This record gives sequence, C-alpha cells and structure tokens, in this order.
Amino acid sequence: MHMRLIAGRVFAAMLVSMPVCGRAQGVDGDDAVRLSAITQLMAEMTAESRRASSQVRAAYRAELDSALRDRPELIASLEAGTLARLPDNPARFNLDLRLAGAHPIAERDLVYQPLYVAARPATVGALLAVASRVGSAPLEVTSLVRHDKYQQTLRRTNANANTEVPTHTLGLAFDISVLHMPVDAARELRDVLRAMSDAGDLFVIAETRQLVFHVVPAPDRLRFFEAIYDAAMALEPGAFPQVVTAVAADTM
Repeated sequence: MHMRLIAGRVFAAMLVSMPVCGRAQGVDGDDAVRLSAITQLMAEMTAESRRASSQVRAAYRAELDSALRDRPELIASLEAGTLARLPDNPARFNLDLRLAGAHPIAERDLVYQPLYVAARPATVGALLAVASRVGSAPLEVTSLVRHDKYQQTLRRTNANANTEVPTHTLGLAFDISVLHMPVDAARELRDVLRAMSDAGDLFVIAETRQLVFHVVPAPDRLRFFEAIYDAAMALEPGAFPQVVTAVAADTM
C-alpha cells in the first residue's frame, strides 16, 4: 500500500478532539528539587546519548555537502520546499515554540526568526509524532533548522554545537526543552523518546547542559514521517492526533 495512504489512514484513525493545554504553571514542589531530578534524569541517559551520537554520525555523515551554509541558502530551501514550516497554531499539536524570553529560537538572528521555525518535512513529522504521544504537558521546542554560519556563532558558547555532523544545519533535528517541565512530564517524554528510539524511529541525545532532548529521525523512517507531516497539514482546525503509533514492519 502507498506509504502516504497508510500514514494518512493511521493518522486519521487516531484523531480526537481535545482541549489544548497551556504551558504547565508552577513547579513540582521546590524548584531546586525539580531541577535536580530532571538533571539526574538526563544524566542517566549518558550511555544512550553517546550511542545515539555515534549512530547519527554514521547515518548522516554522507549528507554534509547538503548542509545549509548561510541565510540565503535557508531562504532558498524554504522556497523550494526542501524545508517545511511548522503548521499554523502549533499549540493544537501539543507544541509550545519558544519564540521569546530566554534563549528563544533563532536568538542570534531574531529579525529573521520565522525562517528558523522550520525543518525538513520528515523532521516536522517526527516532532508531531512525538508530541502526539505526550499527554501531560506541551513540548517546548527551542531549536529547529539552522545554517552553518549560525552554527559557528553558537560554537563560541555552546559546546554541543561543536559536532562532527551538525544535524540542525541539515534540517534533520529538533530540540525539546525539559527545563520548565514538571518531573512527571519529563519522565513521560523520556519514555516516549526511548520507545521510539527502541523501535528504530529516532536517535535521541539528552543534553545535560541545556536540559534539552536533541532528536533526529532515523534515515529509514524519513518517508513515513514525511507522510505524517502531509497528513497533519490536511487536518481540520481543532483536530489533534492524540496518538500516532510507531512505525511497524507490516505498515512499511
């Protein structure tokens, strides 16, 4: 069966209408205790993160020539459709984009921030699939696509930007912050990401300095996630995909 038809049927079958929750208010007890618990949660994934980093390098090293070099290339990729913008009203997909406040998306190029609220269609589809599985809190997205010149400025202050295969410049990564999450929500997100990683859908790196999950779709899941993106863009306003199942062999 055609992949887009399969994904569309899976997506449509899972649709339910539900109220959109806002960003979680307050904290779980003392904030210092909450942050300590979340930091420990991320640190416990060190071995998994190292393995995922190695897998990302092996999977995407050959694509380095397609990395975006500068803002004009970013614009050209958006115009050509190589990159896709996130759906309008991302809150209905359980997403909370950090567009203001401390360290917003495109903080080093804020005048052009809308250009950076995008990624490859498969990457956006993967983000929507993750968000559809987390019910306890919206996901705060802090980074999507970047270009190499932007990445170079980050390397001065962010050690995580010093990477052999910068997947953000390939449009193949998104970051989800757990800095403001309740501990239970952070655990739920971790469990969702682990399950999708174990299923071969994603590579997941827990960054302890920024307290974000750096997520990259696996190469052999790109077509499926593209189909998820297409299905999401066709949804009627107000509909929300509560659950999008991990890809199974019999649906490929």
